[in-house]
Amino acid sequence: MEAIAAVEGVDVIHVGSNDLLAALGLPGAFGCPEHLAALDRVLAAAKAHGKVAGVGGDRNLVPQVEFIRKGMRFVTTNSEIAFILAEGSRVTGGLRKPLAEGGAG
Repeated sequence: MEAIAAVEGVDVIHVGSNDLLAALGLPGAFGCPEHLAALDRVLAAAKAHGKVAGVGGDRNLVPQVEFIRKGMRFVTTNSEIAFILAEGSRVTGGLRKPLAEGGAG
């Protein structure tokens, strides 16, 4: 981690948590002590070399807030398809509710 952060021209150290956890032999163990310790190491290395630290993979908002509080500045909060699906669900739900209450017309 420290060697990567020291590379001239690298501006962001962004860690994919799924890949990190697989490499640690802990697939899917978001928030386990090993995961958080590795992310702390990323933050420390990025800070020591004047880089922006980032993290992705964990879609839960609570840990994302904590990552930001700790100093992560590039947080992949979700995928574009998840955002598209969420907005589509919001809009169709907004259409269905009044139709269910007042009939289809």
